[in-house]
Amino acid sequence: MAGRQGTAGRGGPVKVDDAGPAFIVHNADHVRSVLAASERSGRAVTLVTPPRGAAYLGLPYLKDMIALAGADHPGVDFDTVLDAGDDAAIAHAALAIGWPVVVFQGTENVRTKLAEIAGHTGGKLIAAPPAAHDLQNVANPTETAEILLSGS
Repeated sequence: MAGRQGTAGRGGPVKVDDAGPAFIVHNADHVRSVLAASERSGRAVTLVTPPRGAAYLGLPYLKDMIALAGADHPGVDFDTVLDAGDDAAIAHAALAIGWPVVVFQGTENVRTKLAEIAGHTGGKLIAAPPAAHDLQNVANPTETAEILLSGS
């Protein structure tokens, strides 16, 4: 599903904490823009789905959107985070299909059960999404990603 992030049999640990700048990606253009900028800069990035985005975009769409763009940038080091909000069903389904990192902000009781599932699937459950740059209303996502990755 991603560059060198540890999913889809590509090896390596899931490491969101040190993966570089994070971007909330709403569509394939956002993903392609961020990965292209990451490739040019040589910096790792984290792609974050919109909060509860799987509820209206669907897990298969999100997974394929990132996988297809990632295939165009095989040398890019990136992580992916699915933000399930407080939707336990989406969080569970994401872990079941191998999503590497899932945000779940629901009750502690449900979080404990999902964390156990994450342990069995090789995924990671986190309580809050990483701080991220939201590309939803950005006119030029490529330029924005390049600027943020250059540190300017």
